[in-house]
Amino acid sequence: MSKYFVSRGEGSFRIRDELRDSIDFSLVNIVDPIQTRPFRNIDVIFCRNLLIYFDDVARRETVEMLYESLAPGGFVCLGHSESMSRMSSLFVPRKFGDTIVYQKPVNAE
Repeated sequence: MSKYFVSRGEGSFRIRDELRDSIDFSLVNIVDPIQTRPFRNIDVIFCRNLLIYFDDVARRETVEMLYESLAPGGFVCLGHSESMSRMSSLFVPRKFGDTIVYQKPVNAE
């Protein structure tokens, strides 16, 4: 198996305890600035297949919120059908194999 996951049976996995303890699972309305304000200096944000449901204005606002929430050098992972290029130039695209992720520049404040 993986060093990150433990099998729980047929197609079901659980994050290993030693890794899970370093993860914060939170339910937040991503378009509410008051709810997102406490989230800062995050290393990785997984935002898969969410932005496709927003209009252009909400997408740009959400991307700016994601940028503010990330630590310098942090990453945003979007779904395969999503691209940051239409929404913002704040991030640097990085390719890992066939996957593109978006990085907040290391020298960003």
